[in-house]
Amino acid sequence: MLLLALMTMIGALTPRPLSTETPQPDHWNRLADRQFIVSAPRGSGIARYFGNASLEGDPSAQRAVIIVHGVLRDADYYFDTGMRVIANAGARDTFLIAPQFLGPSDLKGPELRAQTLRWSDDWPGGADAIAPAPISTYDVFDAMIVRLSDRARFPRLREIVLIGHSAGGQIVQRYAAAGKAPKTNGRRRVPVHFIVSNPSSYFYFDDTRPAPQKNCPDFNHWRYGLKGAPRYVEGSTAASLETQYVARHVTYLLGTADTNPNESDLDRSCGGESQGVNRFERGKNYIAYIKARHPGGTAQDYAFVRGVGHDNRHMFTSACGIAVIFGRSEASCAAHGAITSQSASSTLKAARRAHCATPYKDGTMTYGVAPEYPKNLRNKGSAIVMVRFTISPRGSVQNPKVLQSSGNHEIDNAAIVAVEKSRFSPKIVDCKPVPSTYSFRADFDLGQ
Repeated sequence: MLLLALMTMIGALTPRPLSTETPQPDHWNRLADRQFIVSAPRGSGIARYFGNASLEGDPSAQRAVIIVHGVLRDADYYFDTGMRVIANAGARDTFLIAPQFLGPSDLKGPELRAQTLRWSDDWPGGADAIAPAPISTYDVFDAMIVRLSDRARFPRLREIVLIGHSAGGQIVQRYAAAGKAPKTNGRRRVPVHFIVSNPSSYFYFDDTRPAPQKNCPDFNHWRYGLKGAPRYVEGSTAASLETQYVARHVTYLLGTADTNPNESDLDRSCGGESQGVNRFERGKNYIAYIKARHPGGTAQDYAFVRGVGHDNRHMFTSACGIAVIFGRSEASCAAHGAITSQSASSTLKAARRAHCATPYKDGTMTYGVAPEYPKNLRNKGSAIVMVRFTISPRGSVQNPKVLQSSGNHEIDNAAIVAVEKSRFSPKIVDCKPVPSTYSFRADFDLGQ
């Protein structure tokens, strides 16, 4: 049996700060005060980030939120937005990270070492750093996800949320398609939730566009399509990227008032215009595109924030934004819905498009939900529950049964509910999804 998840619930956590000084938007060139070394096949360098804890490790963190800045590279402002989100959500167990993708003009002062990574203006597309080593912005995300998945450093972490707005939304959407670290399999893997908010454009898997433009030879070039993709993406096919993308938990978080066709940072090139006249329309067009290509469903969903335009702070601190980030009820959203879990037919079609590149694959958890321990049972000691269940060819959970009981019905039921709310991809045999049986272990450490 495959152990799909090990989730530990802690009754008491080390308190975290829920507020921070508010940097103003014109302080966008403030240097991030934390750093870590990114090692890749082509070299290594120092990446910088703001954080309410360190990537060296945090035993209390249960969720990590990586918030990606926009074109101004104002990571400090985005970090402050993230701290406001955590405060409003009351989520003290959240480790917030705001990476800073520096440009050459940012490298001022004696505090910057020569090994500090810096990029050209192409950083949102996964470009390699111009110095000190050709390390992609996607390599930085890989390194962060691998570090966060290290149980020795983050023993209680159960989810990684990667969110980006505007240019940050562009990089998150492309990384959701091409990223290598999120597909790492095994018991140490932490589920990654991608939240794409109000980007100017999206990556398309073919030459279909909702508003084709005349005399636009670059409409299908990177970042709009695969032609001329950066080094990190080389060797990938559109079919393999699409198969990977639709199996990942991606949420399109869009502002219903982000409709200005002349907004200063809107991509108004013909490649951008071919996707729609404004960001909200482009987002809705892309959701329709994914639905049309995958009528059986995907692992993705969407949520619209009522009355908010191109404003990262109002998007993420809204009730709808907080619900999406922390997996809560989305009743406050103007609209929301699931592009449901992959069905047998869509899984088979994806395998055929990729020429059955993965004819055999174990069922895997694509999005894990931690069990909520009953509040009335705090300080009652530890408990372990093992649940056996079947993953259907459609990826749904069937017949969950307690294999090893905690001795308490409420705790057992919490483990079953967590299994039912989690998402899975089915086992593949000879390119076809088949039913398979697995076990889920939930550890409740209620005595701490």
